[in-house]
Amino acid sequence: MGLPAILLSVIIRHTSVEATMTGFALAPSVGAVAAVRVAIRLTERRLGAARHG
Repeated sequence: MGLPAILLSVIIRHTSVEATMTGFALAPSVGAVAAVRVAIRLTERRLGAARHG
């Protein structure tokens, strides 16, 4: 639970606050997009398997 706060404090020492916050916002966004793509792919496979019996 404390890992994001620790990472934030470590990264902020090497970059600007704006760059750090952008990175912290971008990471879960990329994860969300990847999760949606995987869910779509799995759904398409299941529908294709159901159609072919």
